[in-house]
Amino acid sequence: PLSAILALVDMRHNITLRIPTPFKRFPFEFIAGFRKSWWLIAIAYFLCAKSVEAHNYGLGLFSMLLIFMTGMSFYVKPERTYFVWIFSLGAGAFLRKKMIAAVICITILSLPVLVALGIAFTGISPITLGVQLLGYLFLCSMVLAKYSAYPNEMSVPQGILYALSLWFPPALLVVIPLFYTQSKRRLEPILE
Repeated sequence: PLSAILALVDMRHNITLRIPTPFKRFPFEFIAGFRKSWWLIAIAYFLCAKSVEAHNYGLGLFSMLLIFMTGMSFYVKPERTYFVWIFSLGAGAFLRKKMIAAVICITILSLPVLVALGIAFTGISPITLGVQLLGYLFLCSMVLAKYSAYPNEMSVPQGILYALSLWFPPALLVVIPLFYTQSKRRLEPILE
């Protein structure tokens, strides 16, 4: 009797939950990354609210750091060559477009934290802006690091060099130009 009832039931109903994103007009990295990591962004916003409530500026900066690290993680895996090839741009213009899109998208995510910290901790707003700008530099360097090994993933030496720049931010002065020239060299055969 149970098998007869189950034979009549249509089991092809797939229940899918599509999380809307504010990144519809931008490349796929933030759309896919946001849908996979929305809970980290929610935790960052919660930590920011708690930092304002407890008057703990360090916790607020950590929430901003969490948002930037999450955004940087969106650029770890390289896309298929076709999705780079379809851009009708040179390598330099392609990299600029990717970095500008990354900065706009991370600004959308980090703006609530930036505003909350700016209002709650008005005396130290320049530090907050400095951390935001440093986050932009790290995000752009991650975009460049992704394409410096394209179409492969980053190699161990590149990962170590990038980790060194995270640990010692002045190393970005060397890392960014290095990754930029490597990225241009890797992308030129595909884009031109």
